[in-house]
Amino acid sequence: MSVYERKPIDFVRSNCCWIRCISCIIVASVAIFSIISSSIASAMPPNEVEQWREDIETYQRELTIRHIDLFHSVSPEEFESKLKQLKRSLPDLSPMEAEVELWATTHLIGGGVSDGHTSIRANRSRYRWAPLSFGIFGNEVRVIGASADNIALNGAKVLMLADTPIDEARNRLKKIAQYTENKYSEEVFIEAFLGCADLLVGLDILEDDKKFEITVLDSKGESYQIPLLTFKWGERPEILPVTAEGPALLKRPANAFSENLWFRHVPAFKTLFVKFDKIPSAENMATFGEQLVAGVKNNKPRNLIIDLRGNRGGNGFVGYRLAEAVLDEDVINWRDGVYVLIGRKTFSAAMMNAVQFRQVLNARLIGSPTGGNPVGYQDSDKFKLPNSGLEISFSKRLFRLQDENSIGVVPDVEIATTWEDFKAGRDPVIDWVLSDIQSRSRKRAD
Repeated sequence: MSVYERKPIDFVRSNCCWIRCISCIIVASVAIFSIISSSIASAMPPNEVEQWREDIETYQRELTIRHIDLFHSVSPEEFESKLKQLKRSLPDLSPMEAEVELWATTHLIGGGVSDGHTSIRANRSRYRWAPLSFGIFGNEVRVIGASADNIALNGAKVLMLADTPIDEARNRLKKIAQYTENKYSEEVFIEAFLGCADLLVGLDILEDDKKFEITVLDSKGESYQIPLLTFKWGERPEILPVTAEGPALLKRPANAFSENLWFRHVPAFKTLFVKFDKIPSAENMATFGEQLVAGVKNNKPRNLIIDLRGNRGGNGFVGYRLAEAVLDEDVINWRDGVYVLIGRKTFSAAMMNAVQFRQVLNARLIGSPTGGNPVGYQDSDKFKLPNSGLEISFSKRLFRLQDENSIGVVPDVEIATTWEDFKAGRDPVIDWVLSDIQSRSRKRAD
């Protein structure tokens, strides 16, 4: 090949080289500009920085003065260091990033170590949410509820949020989890906040709180990513559950005392079933107790089931009055006919009531370990930060409901609910109890 013939090739290569160099410079410049612009856009103005500094100082002062034992798990030096570092970082943070850092510091005080009452109270209306709800089953995260527009996602296994694998997303949420005392209540928090776009932005999982990207594996074994819009809590569309219709026992009767506290007679099993999802006022508990005693006298049940699995707490001394109401009713089989159902959402005063009912009613605890620990800090009070409006709760008492602490109150019979159970609307805990009642009844007949 002649020199003349090679020149055009050299020229083209040379130009391509220059073009590539220029392209790289342009791309790099755009990237740098984007980073700088993003940083400038997310950083707080000086007046907000000062407001956050005031909030952090209020947070530190009030917790130090008012908590019963603030440094039971974190040293004063570490606590001080964390807050100083946060104050230094404020000019480079967005308000949501500052809030997430404060959540992380609060988690250090008690998250997962028997002080779930020292927490930041999340006001859901402050954040944007995906039109989905999530459930954790072992190592899997599933979509357990979706808006009508996204109903095809119901039941799908979650693989990623944006570019973050779901296990990593769970791990980041775990480090800021509030109202947690063990791995069971951590799961409750993660389920609740996997759809909170603002927190996920603050954790560097999402880039935009108005967009929610999720990758799922459907029932056919196909994975795909879908972008969703987020909504303010009050504007979020109705979430339709994946669960099939559950046991008839759990259907609230028309004459229920309230949405979260009611009972029904189950004649076929000579059983009175009490759904106890929320501790009411003392006055309402007294009224409910009277109705419950009347139900016992009228129906003469041999067995009593108290379901605490959805109860997150309240005033435990009021909750205890449920036991006081029925304790004199001799028709109930007090030897082996009382069951209390517990789970990872059984927390705070409800956890305390579960322990008390086992002691006083000779109840067997059935289900999974509670989200609250039996030895730990309880009985909370609260204060509000002056500028951000964040509400901080803190523990005032130390309760010892067992001689030795355990990871949750451990049930006498432990029964897990699998994804297959949940999807089909089966309740293996209820099934076990009813089967046990039948078995005891047959033995007596024999």
